[in-house]
Amino acid sequence: MWHEQVSSQAYPHLYSFAKKKDISLQKAYLTHDLQELFHLPLPRQALSQLLLLATNLEGINFLDEKDIWTYIWSNGFFSASKAYHHLTGHRQVHQSCTSPTASTSCTRRQKTTV
Repeated sequence: MWHEQVSSQAYPHLYSFAKKKDISLQKAYLTHDLQELFHLPLPRQALSQLLLLATNLEGINFLDEKDIWTYIWSNGFFSASKAYHHLTGHRQVHQSCTSPTASTSCTRRQKTTV
């Protein structure tokens, strides 16, 4: 993430023309000519996003410190359930199905033979 956005989502048209999809911003910044990073020619939308990216890269001051990676849920530990919840979103469950006296219509019935 950079400027609270995922770069591929901030510059979607430009990203589709990237030669290396996983390049770091620092490597892009250190590239002599940003156009070297993309398959040319670029359509207008991608070109305008390239100009915007170039403007944004000019204002960066890179530090010699290691990057800090964090999860969206602000916890330093990976949780599969939190990742799954974030990816799938929140699902509403009907109130009657969660109450202690839930009716049998909320439970799956199994057919039994005698």
